[in-house]
Amino acid sequence: MRKTSAGGRSRSFWLLPAELLLTTVLSTGLYLLVRQEFVWVLGGLAAGWIVSAFFRKAALAHAPNAATRKTGQVLVGVSLGPVLAAQSMGEELAYLALLLGAVLIAFIGAVVVARAYARWGGVDLLTAGLATLPGGIGIMASVAADRGRSPTLVALVQGARVAVVVSIVPVILLIGGAPTVEPGDVPSLLPTDGAGYGSWILLLGGAFVASAIATRLHVPVASLLGPMVFGLVAALAYRALVSGADPLEVPYLHSIVGQALLGITVGEYLAQDARVKRRAALGGLAGVGGTMVLSLLVAVALALLTPWSFLTCVLMTAPGGAPEMIVLAAASPSDLHLVVIAQMSRQIAVNILMPLWLRIFRAPPPALA
Repeated sequence: MRKTSAGGRSRSFWLLPAELLLTTVLSTGLYLLVRQEFVWVLGGLAAGWIVSAFFRKAALAHAPNAATRKTGQVLVGVSLGPVLAAQSMGEELAYLALLLGAVLIAFIGAVVVARAYARWGGVDLLTAGLATLPGGIGIMASVAADRGRSPTLVALVQGARVAVVVSIVPVILLIGGAPTVEPGDVPSLLPTDGAGYGSWILLLGGAFVASAIATRLHVPVASLLGPMVFGLVAALAYRALVSGADPLEVPYLHSIVGQALLGITVGEYLAQDARVKRRAALGGLAGVGGTMVLSLLVAVALALLTPWSFLTCVLMTAPGGAPEMIVLAAASPSDLHLVVIAQMSRQIAVNILMPLWLRIFRAPPPALA
C-alpha cells in the first residue's frame, strides 16, 4: 500500500510503523547502555536511515514525509512550553547581547562556508548556500526546488548536518559526566488519573490548533513555535488559576514519540538516493564539518565569557536543527530557556531574512587567486 508524501512522491504505508518499531528497539538498547533521555532522537535517526535505506534497496516507496516531522515538532513544542514556564531568566538577561552575537557569527560562518563549498564543491553558490545555511531541512530543500536547484542535494547536506550535530552533542554530554536516569526515575508513560488524561487531551488539541494558526499567520517554524507558546501560556494560566496544583505537563510517552519522529525524519532524508556527484556530496560534508568546528569555537568563547555551562553553550551555538537541539537540552542538565532563545532566534532569522540570503547567495564567489 502506498500514500503520497508532502513532496508529491509515494511512500509505503508500512514505512513509519517499521521505523517506530526499530526506534523502540534501538532506543531501548541505547538507554540500557547510557541511561540518558536523549536516546529516542538518536534511535529514531538510526531507524529512519536503516528502514528507509532498506525500502530503497527493495524498490519500495520511501519518500520523506513533511507531515511526520511537523507532528514531531508539535509534540515537542507543546511539551516544552510547561517546562519553560517553570524557568526564569534572572541575571542572564545581561548576556543576551553575547547570545545574539553568537547567532550572528553562525550566519557569517555559514556564508563563508557556502562560498568555499561553491568554489571547491562543483555546485553553484545558491545551492551551496541553501545546503549549508543552518535552517530547516524541509524549508531549504523547498526553496531549492522553487528556484530550480537540487532539493535532494540540499536535503542530503542539511540532513547530514543535523545528524552530525545530534550525534556529537550526546558524546559531549557523556564525556562531561551528565547524571544518568535510572529506570525508577523515569516518569509514567501515560497519565495516572482522569485529570491527567483530560489536561493531556486539551494540550494536544490546543497544540495542533496553535500550529495551524501559526502556519496561517506565516510564523517561522510554526509547527514548533506555535505549540510551544501555547504550552507556555497554558502552563502559566493553569498555575495562576489553580493554586497548589501539580505543574502542567505531558506524559513521558508523548515526549519520546516527539523525539522519535524528529529523529526518524532526519534519517529518512539521509537515506534518499541523492544521485549527486561525489565531489558535491563530499564538499557538502566538509562544509558540515567546518560549520560544526566554528560553532564549537563560539561555544568555548561563550563558556569563558558567561556563567553558562559548556554544554549549554554548545547546544545554543550548534547548527541545528533547532528542534533536535531543544530536545537534547530538555533531556540534559542544561539551561533550556537559553537554548530555546538561541536556536529559535536563529531559525526565525533564517526564515524572515530569506530574501537577504537569496540575494547574498546569488552573488558569485570571488575568483581564485
